[in-house]
Amino acid sequence: APVYRDSKIKGSDLMDKVASVRITADQRWNRLLSAARVGAFDVVRAHELYQLLLAPFEPHLAGVRHLIIVPDDVLLGLPFGALITKAEGESYWKLAAIDQERRWPTPEEVMEYRKLPWLMQNYAITMLPSATALRALRHSRRLLQSAREPLIGFGDPVLDGWAQARGGSMLATRGAAVSVADLRRLGNLPGTKDEL
Repeated sequence: APVYRDSKIKGSDLMDKVASVRITADQRWNRLLSAARVGAFDVVRAHELYQLLLAPFEPHLAGVRHLIIVPDDVLLGLPFGALITKAEGESYWKLAAIDQERRWPTPEEVMEYRKLPWLMQNYAITMLPSATALRALRHSRRLLQSAREPLIGFGDPVLDGWAQARGGSMLATRGAAVSVADLRRLGNLPGTKDEL
């Protein structure tokens, strides 16, 4: 049955939490911002986001092994699998302290991440751009099963930009002409070659 919960949080506070988890999880950002001493992965915010977004639904998720998430634009860049389900244990508190100190963990301390209760350990997670995409995917699967032609896929374009968030930047065209130069400035699409 459908279940709904309100979470009281300012949009700016939610964006800050998502950005902190995203930035500290993304090694490209960590390398770029090393001078700013970004520090370790933000386990505290990763747990706070779990408490805010998914913990209210725990009683309804008994026996569920696959989550299908349709995020809005604020949550689109959030790596849901990297959310921390419990703020407890020596490893959690040790890594939280390291992040608070704004320093990089030592190689020995990095091993503590293996002991954390990640959301991805409990669920397979699928991200969809919209709820109607699920219907389209189910329909296309039936079409593919009945198709007799081999797949022809195009992807992994050579682009000059760098995507700062999942999904990267988009061009608002609405029928307007877009130059090749504008398209080349878009962020790369890592993983599309493997997907094809």
